[in-house]
Amino acid sequence: MAIIFGFVVVNADYTTYQGLHSAISIIFMTALYQGYATYVACLPSSLGERVVYCRECDAQTYNTLWYFFGITRSPTSLAVISSSPLSSPLSSASGPPARLFYRLNISLSVLIQTLLGQLLAYLLSSGEVVAVVGVLISIMFLLFAKFNPPAAAIPDRYLYIFDVTPQRCSLSILVSLVFGNCPEDPVYDERLRDYTNERSELAC
Repeated sequence: MAIIFGFVVVNADYTTYQGLHSAISIIFMTALYQGYATYVACLPSSLGERVVYCRECDAQTYNTLWYFFGITRSPTSLAVISSSPLSSPLSSASGPPARLFYRLNISLSVLIQTLLGQLLAYLLSSGEVVAVVGVLISIMFLLFAKFNPPAAAIPDRYLYIFDVTPQRCSLSILVSLVFGNCPEDPVYDERLRDYTNERSELAC
């Protein structure tokens, strides 16, 4: 999937609104749905570990703090290694630093979803409840992480949900890394009635 979406983004025409909007949609789909797939994938193992944790905690074998520190180290390394190694070179982010930050941002987005799945697995009573609550949270964040509708069109009574949605920040950073790189702004020449000092970057 990463290869297909990567080639679509590379060959897209960014000079039109439709081309730019479709590329942002692909970034949205790859970043958020990869996180949601990770959330669903971590639930069975987290629910299985919860039984062992409760049994060992009753026997006072585990220290709670160090146990949670240990189980969060595995998803961290897994998120960094597995999150989009193929789509980051195809992301059209200009330069190695931008591609590195692109991959780091996707890794952190995947890690947030993994840790949310672990939190709900340990917090709630059964796997069915975890699945239902996870779907509700994902739908709520999906509605407010989107670039459409814009933040100005969201009613005031729902803006607090928009502000606390972590996926919104991740999507904004990814889009700015791909489409917001302009080291030097072009200058508008009044005499020529045109911009001068235009650069080759898309944002310029």
